[in-house]
Amino acid sequence: MSRLLLIISSLFVSFGVNAAQQTSSQKCAKYEIMAHYIMLVRQDGLPMSKALQEFKVDDKDNPYGEIERKIIIDAYSQPKYETKEYKDKEITEFANKYMLGCMAMYE
Repeated sequence: MSRLLLIISSLFVSFGVNAAQQTSSQKCAKYEIMAHYIMLVRQDGLPMSKALQEFKVDDKDNPYGEIERKIIIDAYSQPKYETKEYKDKEITEFANKYMLGCMAMYE
């Protein structure tokens, strides 16, 4: 799990470097990625308390803590599926929901 957080963190750092030059889809991709990984760990059975700890939602140095908390709450209010097919579909749909919501703000 720590490796996953390192990957996500590095993605967010790269998103922040040229934020002024990014298109709306590039800016929104960070929320899509965040939602994807949160739903992935949810579908893998990680307890919600562990997800909140792993994503360090209460860490003052985490600029995404509040949004991650909200996405985690949303993810854990969705059903957990048993088959890989349904898990993959739920992960994709959940990530798309956040990408779509962000993109709608730029319309």
